[in-house]
Amino acid sequence: MKTIHYLLLALLLLAISSCFKEKDTLLGVPTKNMSIHILRQMDDGGEILLTKDNVGAAPLSGTVISDAQAGNIEKGKFVIVQNKEGVTAGITVSLQGMPDVTYIPGDSLVLDVLGSTLKRVGGQLEITNVPLAKISKVAAGKTVSPLLVSLDELARNFNQYESMLVTVAGADIVLDAGEPQTYAGTKKMDDSSNEPGTVNLNTLSTAVFATEEIPLVANFTGIAVRINNTLNMRMRSLGDVNVPNGQKQETKLIITGYVTNPSGSDANNEYVQLMATEDINFAETPYAVISCYTSYTGTWETSAPVKGWVTGTVDSKKAGDPTSQTTKFNITSGEVKAGQFFYVGGAVKKINGSSSTDISETAVVEANRAKWMRVLSYGSTPWVGDDGVGGGIFGALWGNSEAPQGIAVFNTTNVTSATVPVDVVFFGTFPTSSTDQKRLYDNSGSTELGYRICNTDRYSVANGEFFAKGGNTYLYAPATSADATATAKFYRLGGVYDRVFKMWIMPREVTEITMTTSSSLSLIETGTGLTTLLSK
Repeated sequence: MKTIHYLLLALLLLAISSCFKEKDTLLGVPTKNMSIHILRQMDDGGEILLTKDNVGAAPLSGTVISDAQAGNIEKGKFVIVQNKEGVTAGITVSLQGMPDVTYIPGDSLVLDVLGSTLKRVGGQLEITNVPLAKISKVAAGKTVSPLLVSLDELARNFNQYESMLVTVAGADIVLDAGEPQTYAGTKKMDDSSNEPGTVNLNTLSTAVFATEEIPLVANFTGIAVRINNTLNMRMRSLGDVNVPNGQKQETKLIITGYVTNPSGSDANNEYVQLMATEDINFAETPYAVISCYTSYTGTWETSAPVKGWVTGTVDSKKAGDPTSQTTKFNITSGEVKAGQFFYVGGAVKKINGSSSTDISETAVVEANRAKWMRVLSYGSTPWVGDDGVGGGIFGALWGNSEAPQGIAVFNTTNVTSATVPVDVVFFGTFPTSSTDQKRLYDNSGSTELGYRICNTDRYSVANGEFFAKGGNTYLYAPATSADATATAKFYRLGGVYDRVFKMWIMPREVTEITMTTSSSLSLIETGTGLTTLLSK
């Protein structure tokens, strides 16, 4: 009996301590730190009246992700998400009297939920009976990025993703015999990670796009919605569907990131991150990575590359110190596995300049040991790029300006001006003047001068075989590599590449990652926005 008394006393003290510390707690314990995540934890399958005793007096905040104007959500409802203390969660809100909702995606709201009820409606967890007068819009234009998931991951952890914005890449729509090929109704989805129909695409008849033709394979973004006993996604508008461009890019290597302006000197500190899409033995299948430098003015001013990616050194305005317009790295030894990151670049092998974390193969901290396949020592003393492409005393792979800079990957080391790369990335800002455009591509003479491209997620040889020709003008971030913008930044390229069909299902987007001198390798190899390899 005495043991029971001690136990009760300990539990009481714990509860009191939790109140004073204002920690997130479960139902029955007052808190001033309420969050959507905590509300979801309170769900017991029944109805819970929200009071000061169980949620405290503080209001709830969140960002709207639903689009009532497009009609694919019930009248009087909207969905908000919130990231609090590193935890993201979403929930549906039902207005008292179910009036038309005027909030749009990106609106930031503060809600007084006292007196409202937390319950499941048709399977979906909702805060119901919220008076419109108790909601304040405090900001607009907020961005909520969808989470990239497989249908299997979504199904297995649906409670976690419910009322959140998710994207499923390369999903097939499986129609029954005679079923119309429109969005309306419930469509089975299949991305080969689970049985078709484990998660469905659901579209209400009130959606403005309900009668539009639905693509049979696409990247679908939507809000995770539970409808009775079924798991679903609901698109908000036609902007939530992306059909892959369908052009093949057959490559075993893809560019996944770069550091254009490390802390301190650029010389020997810039680098490119790449990923293998298949296992590669470089002794059997050698590759080459080539960087290109562009400058509109000054000592290192450049013109259209006379030999394309193998232009190498060109005369500068400084005697005896040529510009290394292109610099070549040959990868002729070592092995990488599919999905593995590796690097080429400066010989220092530090994450963010010469005074930062060692990420060489022999780094003291084993977790910081990156896989380097080829490095060059460039700058201050004469040097030569592989096969004589690049060199001099010049100390940079890319210029620190808004002029477009580039990276190309070749599945051979025998590169000429006519060789077509297997992956290409350019970053910067496209020039507006014809003079500067001709520094990248010039067809005024008998021979076209420029940097050859291949079919990628952003470029197409159907538009022209060179960057800056036709529609091949896309540029990744940074818009400028100038010190004030790009110093100490790693630019991650993340998309979805289908290894079976050899094409990008979702094009690469840039995630800007700020580094310090003590950043670890995991900062640039883990986290959100990574490139995903799809094997259907």
